[in-house]
Amino acid sequence: MQSRKILISVSGVVLFLLAGAVSMFVLPSRNPAPVSSPQAQEPTTPQPVPQPTPKPAPEPPKPPQKWYVHISGAVKNPGVYPVPENSRIFQAVNMAGGLTKNADDSVLNLADFLSDGVHIHIPEKTAPNSALPAARVPGLPASRTLQVQAQTQTQGGLIDINRASAQELERLKGVGPAIAKRIIEYRQAHGLFTRPEDLLNVRGIGKAKLSQLRPQITLNGGGASSVTRPATRTQTQTQGGLIDINRASAQELERLKGVGPAIAKRIVEYRQAHGSFTRPEDLLNVRGIGAAKLNQIRPQIVIQ
Repeated sequence: MQSRKILISVSGVVLFLLAGAVSMFVLPSRNPAPVSSPQAQEPTTPQPVPQPTPKPAPEPPKPPQKWYVHISGAVKNPGVYPVPENSRIFQAVNMAGGLTKNADDSVLNLADFLSDGVHIHIPEKTAPNSALPAARVPGLPASRTLQVQAQTQTQGGLIDINRASAQELERLKGVGPAIAKRIIEYRQAHGLFTRPEDLLNVRGIGKAKLSQLRPQITLNGGGASSVTRPATRTQTQTQGGLIDINRASAQELERLKGVGPAIAKRIVEYRQAHGSFTRPEDLLNVRGIGAAKLNQIRPQIVIQ
């Protein structure tokens, strides 16, 4: 009986131990996982903030270029004037003091564009059958001038291509608005026509059209060969020993004190490109001649 009690006690102990062992392996641990403190975490490296790309500074505006134009004729203050590039004829006229009362602006398009170095001549109004003031024609010797009739249409019905407006030129058989406009533009850019063959330089006029136009036109109101040239002095040196800078050759210009071969050549080239000198100050437009040299040259020269 005593041994049976001992056996039961031992069995109970064994069962208790087995239950404890099973609970250790089967049941999950109730201890919470350790939480790391903020101090234990590794420091995070800050990411660089992208900086905006600076915009390039705007380029400063370029100063406007200047052109130089020569305006003569029926304006209050003829001369050479600086004008902004892409200027128009009326702006140059305004700089020259405006038109005179006798100015005839019908032969010019005052709204037309200028170009650097251009020469604009404004003629004066004249009574019918009277002569206009001398009009410069590029390509002729510098001292030559042309006297032209004021009428654009003669009694024989011929059209004067040196005076006719675009509308009047359209009356010519074979001439439409486009060619009439080109004739006006060529006349403004190159001066008066001196012979009918000059029309061949106008785009759209060939030999066949010229033959068609020739019987219908006149130059300066007196027929194709009516251009008259007034008598001019043949002497380049006056009795007082002064040199006419509008007639002198380069060799003769070299006689002037202060003028060498290079400046003499430039005087002739400028004269051929821009026409006769109208006053001594025009020499300032020749490269190499400044105010001091002009004062040196002035007593030695004459303009005729």
